Amino acid sequence: MMRQLHALAIEGDTAAARLLIERCIGKPSDEPRPFGIDLGDIDTAAGVAAAMHVVASAAANGDITAPDAMAIVAVLRGVSDATTFAELETRIASLEGRNLL
Repeated sequence: MMRQLHALAIEGDTAAARLLIERCIGKPSDEPRPFGIDLGDIDTAAGVAAAMHVVASAAANGDITAPDAMAIVAVLRGVSDATTFAELETRIASLEGRNLL
């Protein structure tokens, strides 16, 4: 049966190829899988941008899945927004503390 599926897959039958892969390595899971990538320092906007490049590279290399990469980037966007707001708040407070007149 597997040989027949293999032959059909080689001929271009995508359904046979999918079934062959599922039987050999199993169906893809929607369950999150643990992985480890070093994002570096994400305390600054530049650090978050660098971390996004790390995530993109990891996804391109197949080290993490595209859905995992998108989830990490969503978290990094939140961190970036919070970091940006904190930096702006500090700058505004500094400017307001100065007598500019």
